[in-house]
Amino acid sequence: DDKEQWVELKPIHDWKNADPETLITQMQECGIAGLGGAVFPTHAKARDARERKIHTLILNGAECEPYISCDEMLMREQADKIILGARVLRRTLGAEHVVIAIEDQMGAVQTALSVAAECSGCKNISVVKVTTIYPEGGERQLIQVLTGLEVPIGGRPSDLGMVCQNVATAAAVADAVTQGKPLIERYITVTGNGIARPRNLLALLGTPFSHLVDQCDGYTDDVARLVVGGPMMGYPVASDDAPVVKASNCLLALTNQDIAEPQPEMPCIRCGECARVCPAMLLPQQLHLQIRNGLWETTEEYGLGACIECGCCDFVCPSHIPLVEWFRYGKGQLHQRSLETGAAELARKRFEGREMRLLRLKQERVEKMQQRKQMLSDKAKQKDRIRASIERVEARGSQASTDRTSNDT
Repeated sequence: DDKEQWVELKPIHDWKNADPETLITQMQECGIAGLGGAVFPTHAKARDARERKIHTLILNGAECEPYISCDEMLMREQADKIILGARVLRRTLGAEHVVIAIEDQMGAVQTALSVAAECSGCKNISVVKVTTIYPEGGERQLIQVLTGLEVPIGGRPSDLGMVCQNVATAAAVADAVTQGKPLIERYITVTGNGIARPRNLLALLGTPFSHLVDQCDGYTDDVARLVVGGPMMGYPVASDDAPVVKASNCLLALTNQDIAEPQPEMPCIRCGECARVCPAMLLPQQLHLQIRNGLWETTEEYGLGACIECGCCDFVCPSHIPLVEWFRYGKGQLHQRSLETGAAELARKRFEGREMRLLRLKQERVEKMQQRKQMLSDKAKQKDRIRASIERVEARGSQASTDRTSNDT
């Protein structure tokens, strides 16, 4: 209606005593999703965690990818809201402990969060520093650093009794539950050598990137490329007319000096550098070979699904093989095969059900025919049935005559 007026918000004032399912429903209705990049629905994650009876909630504040600093700014300036969101999430999940992971260079953040946690009077909330090494901000890598436990391939952190959420998600949960405010905005870093005045901005979802760049005094003269996300895992966009979405944590403007010259792809020399730097401890060179040859079953066994597409293998490959592109292609093929397998399994079950139904009907017909033949072969019973039928007809005739006589009288 172009009036830009809020509707009536419905907060949960007594969230400390509210039913966890009520809190989960509130998150769902407010559209809360993971703001760390995966954008997985928070309510679905919460329901799964309650079923698995998790004991630890981990809030991820480790922005290990270069340039991105929106979560650091949020933790420094709105520590109270993050602690409140942590308490709401702990109540929702039934967790005992809360661990907030930050980078070891965030001294001001640690102070702000520690003071906020102490002022809240809530115990079992600890702030832990982790080494600033890319990609330690990944969910699986962070859990391994904090606990020494490794999330199994194909598994989830809830298998270990833990749930990981981004600090911005915790702040959004606090707004949704205590204020009834839906997720319609997020903090985003607008930076890079192609931006005149880099800064962090609070932007409404749907805002064109061009508006954010205008708030940063525009581009520099040598800007060459726009990337959504960081320099390692981000993806380029063709125009700054693209909008801010829930997954947009950074807009990176690169110059020609920042962009490496494209190199021709050479054959793999089996140097093993990609395996050495892989944070998921995979064998990228083997996965690449299997994907190129269409060995999909072996590809799954080698753990392609555990690849986080961090780009480390691309960065160190001396043959300039676009490994991440191959892995994304492989994941797409595995997903398509999974859909086809599911459809084939459904068709098989339907076919088997139809065959069983037809067989059952055939058996029922055979049984009825046998019963009919047996009845016809039994002469004595046949005569008794005929006699009983004649007696019923005569009885009906006598009753009809009696009724007519009564009417005439």
